[in-house]
Amino acid sequence: MRSLSLLLTLFLLLYVGLLASCGGTSSNNASNANNPSPGASGSGSGSGSGSGGSGSSGSAGSSSGSGGSGTSGSGSGASNSFVSFAYAANTSAIVGYGVNADGSLTPLAGSPYAASLVQNTSNTNNIVTNGANLYAIAAGDTNLDVFSIDKSSGALTLANTTSAIAGDPNTADIAYSPLALDHTGASLYVGVVTNINGGANVFAVGSSPNAQQVQYLAGPSLALSPQVFSPNNQFGYASACSARVEGFFGFRRASDGTLKAMNLANPQGPTGNPGEAFCPQRLATSAKGYLAAVWFPFGYASSGPIGTESYVTTYTIDGDGTLTAVANSQVKTASSSTNKVVANFDPTGSFLVVAGDGGVQTFAMNANGTLSAVGSPQSAGANFQDVAWDNSNHVFAANSSQLYVFNSNTGVLTPASGSPSAGGPELAVLLLK
Repeated sequence: MRSLSLLLTLFLLLYVGLLASCGGTSSNNASNANNPSPGASGSGSGSGSGSGGSGSSGSAGSSSGSGGSGTSGSGSGASNSFVSFAYAANTSAIVGYGVNADGSLTPLAGSPYAASLVQNTSNTNNIVTNGANLYAIAAGDTNLDVFSIDKSSGALTLANTTSAIAGDPNTADIAYSPLALDHTGASLYVGVVTNINGGANVFAVGSSPNAQQVQYLAGPSLALSPQVFSPNNQFGYASACSARVEGFFGFRRASDGTLKAMNLANPQGPTGNPGEAFCPQRLATSAKGYLAAVWFPFGYASSGPIGTESYVTTYTIDGDGTLTAVANSQVKTASSSTNKVVANFDPTGSFLVVAGDGGVQTFAMNANGTLSAVGSPQSAGANFQDVAWDNSNHVFAANSSQLYVFNSNTGVLTPASGSPSAGGPELAVLLLK
């Protein structure tokens, strides 16, 4: 009996020990899930292949990441704290940044990315992104470069190069900016042109790096393809200014992305000096159903003296795609027409940002479609070339070599920490949140 009791006691002690051991293993597993070991999924790696290094600053590229094993500056996987990725390009490189909630920038793994791109100083949107890829016209003006985007890290990889003039029956045509994507990111539009003809080349694009040409639409002697689209994606709009072609141009967009030219009478422009004519230089569409146009004095059509002022006017996008001028919508910008003036609406369509040599300024979209200036222009004299928003109230403005970031509080702009950073005149922003 004594032996049996001793045996039972030993068995009971062994059983309790096993229970304690199991409980400790469960606790350790839960802890490891929140604090992954180096190289595990969810941690950063020195090569940028990680999927979210948890550095003390919450940013990629940090040498202090608890899961990252890379050296400082080599980059880790993108942090989950990034609200967007911003890319600024020049002719030889694309610089990429992760955008933090406060608007500060963190260089992405591998940035800057080598590129050989055309740069057209008379237009913008030479690079665009649909979230899966970044598209750019390659140097030489005939090819389209497609860079795939690693959504976990933001890193770019040149994944495909295809002809940007495929399907164009006109010999010697070249691809010409601006590039444009419809709101779904499924259709890419490339202007093509020579000195005697022009048109729009339409490509079906998506998550893969392939770009399939689906239509060439002949146009006048400028590279007229849609620059912006109506909120419902059914209509595209372009503007042009030259001695032979000037004004607004409209397109009907089918569900497959193909285009049909639309008869769009030139809407009313701004009023300036007696005899002074104007031409639309940049367009932007609001999610609220309006189109805004930046106007420059147009000497070719003027019968009197012209100034250097630039103006913005707004138009209602009607159900049939036509444009109706909003009464009393003319506002003067802080930038002169001697340099490029660019504009873009925030994703809600509530604020328009305008940038040029007079700085970056915002206008609130009123209920009647007119615009009201908000705050004061920022960074006058930087001579901005492109401007964009993300979904977190950040405004990005690019000049020839720098990328500026501003925080927007109901349209009032304040410079973000660390702004400006190294950049280039072409800009694309990928929304993450």
